[in-house]
Amino acid sequence: MSRRLMWIVPFAVIVLVACKGTPIPPVADAGPTIPTPQVCAADNECEGYDPANPRVRCDGICVYLCNGINEECDGTPNGDLRYCDGDGVCSFGCRASSACANADELCIDGVCRVASTECTSRCDCDSGEVCTGGVCQQPESTTCQSGEDCPRGPRSPVDNCAAVACNGVSDTCFEPAPAPCAVAADCTGRFGCTGGATCACNNQRCVPSASCTPQTEATTCGAGNYCDANNLCQVLPSCTQPSDCTLAGLACNAGTARCERSKACTVSADCTVAPNSFCPAGGGFCGIASCLNGGVTCTGGQECSSQGRCVSPGLGACVGDGQCAANAYCDVTAGECRLGCRNNASCPSGQECGGDRQCTSRGGALSYGETCGADEDCRAPMICGARGTCAETCASETDCNACNAASANGCRCNFINFCIAN
Repeated sequence: MSRRLMWIVPFAVIVLVACKGTPIPPVADAGPTIPTPQVCAADNECEGYDPANPRVRCDGICVYLCNGINEECDGTPNGDLRYCDGDGVCSFGCRASSACANADELCIDGVCRVASTECTSRCDCDSGEVCTGGVCQQPESTTCQSGEDCPRGPRSPVDNCAAVACNGVSDTCFEPAPAPCAVAADCTGRFGCTGGATCACNNQRCVPSASCTPQTEATTCGAGNYCDANNLCQVLPSCTQPSDCTLAGLACNAGTARCERSKACTVSADCTVAPNSFCPAGGGFCGIASCLNGGVTCTGGQECSSQGRCVSPGLGACVGDGQCAANAYCDVTAGECRLGCRNNASCPSGQECGGDRQCTSRGGALSYGETCGADEDCRAPMICGARGTCAETCASETDCNACNAASANGCRCNFINFCIAN
């Protein structure tokens, strides 16, 4: 809370210093009765202790860590009476002004108060604070209607009050042009790194340093970030095609030009938006079936590539088909020659080069672009697309084998993970 804030002082002092005609607003009720803290001698004596998720520690009493996020206190004893204080610890007190008994009170640092005006905009406040009702305080909501609903930017090394803006589409605060960081200390006062939250500098970007999972990333990592395979918060990568997001387990949103987490699922039937129609065993997030997520099993001596495709073992380095033997193609992503067909011309008469780079007889199955009524009508691994023609799904342009074989000008992988002709 800003050091400039002038609060009510005890009555004896008021008598000595109050000037005639100067209103001195009273301090309101601090809230409900505070429960007795749990006394402890070791961490494992505390309610909710979990060695795999060390959110609780024993400091003579049980202390619950929240890293600047009020919702992290919900699962603690008497969590509905706690808020995340400036030290990143769940303390007893109010979270929002709506919890205060009187309409003219504001919830400031866990206490309902009536205060004199100290600000007219967020620029009058400290980093991470907003100006609400003339008082500087931590934001009560993660949504916004204007920039004034978003936290004040850092004061140093350069004062940038308006560093955080309001996204009018998602109604969430974001940092349009975050300055790069070199060490964690550079993140002090930055967006998402105030109000008790601690940040790390990952890939030159400030992100919350709390341990995360994909299921908790929305609250733990915050807007614009995601939880990676090492349970660390990272900034969402930008993208122009699906393959920019595949290795991170994300999908490309063409509207924002950023990778994002796809729909959560428990079974594949939950995944109704092609091509992200596969749900990993045990649940997770919808994606494209691959040998990396258990959706495809590689057989016949094939191996799983870093792109999640089953491929034959490498036969030498390449940058194009011309550097490979006649019975091989160049896997440009891996830079390796692999056994398989390049296009339909590579196959015997009556056969075609399939998406798995193997020559197959049509056998009544339909080729790329032909009219279909169901997935079974199309030659695997193609599906019957939304336009009623056989379509090929992809993670990058190198997956567009059937499309390339049928299109004179080649194909590309579009933002919804389908191959289309150039």
